[in-house]
Amino acid sequence: MLQRNGLELPKGLTPEQWQEVGAQLSAMSGGVLFMWGDFFAYAEDAFKFHDRGDGKRRLADGIYEEWAPRTGFDAPTLKDAKWVCQTVNLARRRDNITFSQLREIVGRAPKGQIDFWQDKVIRERMSVRALRAELKLTCAKHTDRPVLPATTFINDVQAFVDAYRRSSAGGWDQKFKREVAKAILPVYRDLESILREL
Repeated sequence: MLQRNGLELPKGLTPEQWQEVGAQLSAMSGGVLFMWGDFFAYAEDAFKFHDRGDGKRRLADGIYEEWAPRTGFDAPTLKDAKWVCQTVNLARRRDNITFSQLREIVGRAPKGQIDFWQDKVIRERMSVRALRAELKLTCAKHTDRPVLPATTFINDVQAFVDAYRRSSAGGWDQKFKREVAKAILPVYRDLESILREL
């Protein structure tokens, strides 16, 4: 039985049953920020809101600070959780996605691509770090600096190198490796003297 300050397990659990309890606890603890986000999103939509003159409904000032000590999370984390959960409601969330992964997607991907990125994370079993790197490359926010062809090329090369390292080249067949080597060799030879200086 789950209690506020602990877990009381019945006597006589089999190892398989004990493992299942652990899996459920893991799933629950991994979903805590989703739960708090949904909690605050509900409040904002249902009743605890006010309008600051811009027509947008918001939770009352201080509500996150009021709840922070009770949740174990700071106010900005709770506000962030609400934002993520409002952006991607429960029906759209994939079961196997973590809050950290969805936070990265919501923060960087265009709204129309959120489902695509969730599916990609699950299909490719991406870590948060790998997801962040790929999102930075493919979903860069607008910048006032011009994007130079050289910058784009370097980003593409870095994405290729990262993909190569992630796979440890173990999944790449020899024919493909030879093609890559043939394509890279002239560039390597041209840059060899510079590489020696590094």
